[in-house]
Amino acid sequence: MKNIQKSFSKSSKSYNKNSFIQQEIAKILVDKIDKKYLKIVDIGCGDGAIINNISWEFDKFLAVDFSNEMLKLHKKDFNIETFKADFDDNYLFKKIADENYQLLISSSALQWSQDIKQLFDNIANLKIDRYLAIFTNKTFTELHKYFKINSPIISKNDILNSCRNYKYEILNKEIQFENSLEILKYIKRSGVSGGDNFVSNTKIREFISSNQINSLTLEIILLWQT
Repeated sequence: MKNIQKSFSKSSKSYNKNSFIQQEIAKILVDKIDKKYLKIVDIGCGDGAIINNISWEFDKFLAVDFSNEMLKLHKKDFNIETFKADFDDNYLFKKIADENYQLLISSSALQWSQDIKQLFDNIANLKIDRYLAIFTNKTFTELHKYFKINSPIISKNDILNSCRNYKYEILNKEIQFENSLEILKYIKRSGVSGGDNFVSNTKIREFISSNQINSLTLEIILLWQT
């Protein structure tokens, strides 16, 4: 998790410009909400894609992220609290329960959990409505096949097995690039690599020179329970 935190912190300055897919997913997720919740918590908030799409007035918004650099970019106001925490830590959920939030929302973040089953157990223990968007291991399959590596994130089936009784929808997105080098720039600047180097520099140079891949596909699962 420290490598993931470092990756997002390093990319914080370029994140908004390069996180257009995450911003689109946040809008889709918020558009599904059919109540005007007054007390909201956003876990894995990043630079504020969720709050930027909330159009109704609220009493309290808790923005949670494990990157101080991301939290510095988040919208600030008298009824907005930014809170540095890892969503795999149990104490976060005690805070959420103690402060009686009505809605838990998370977009494009929970795929980095180190224990997704425990995370969903923690969420299930809250008396709270929830709307979630999670990338699956079918994201960037082109790269995984090219470099012959496994995805570092969880599968759709594992997600669904960890959070039963949710309604869900699968989104598939594609991003086009001018060349393979632009793909690597996008991954670096948006922080979506997870912070680990899975291939050698030699393989990366071969990937750029071959220019075989000019697009990336992404799979996102939307889940909600009220």
